Amino acid sequence: MSSIDWQLIIGYEWPDAENYLQEEGADYSMSVTKPPRKCSASGEEEELRVIAVRSDDEGHVQVICAATDWTIS
Repeated sequence: MSSIDWQLIIGYEWPDAENYLQEEGADYSMSVTKPPRKCSASGEEEELRVIAVRSDDEGHVQVICAATDWTIS
């Protein structure tokens, strides 16, 4: 499993990335990040995209996602 370059899922929408991780049998966790003082204006679930991936020596993959934000301030 350590031979897989997990960087290839950067830019994927989270559901697609999660499917890929599951197909590969990866031990993974996902966290969401967003700018300070930024909250979702709508009650709808935001579209998440993978923005970073880290893996450790034990093979655990940490996926960091962020919501796409097209608002102009």
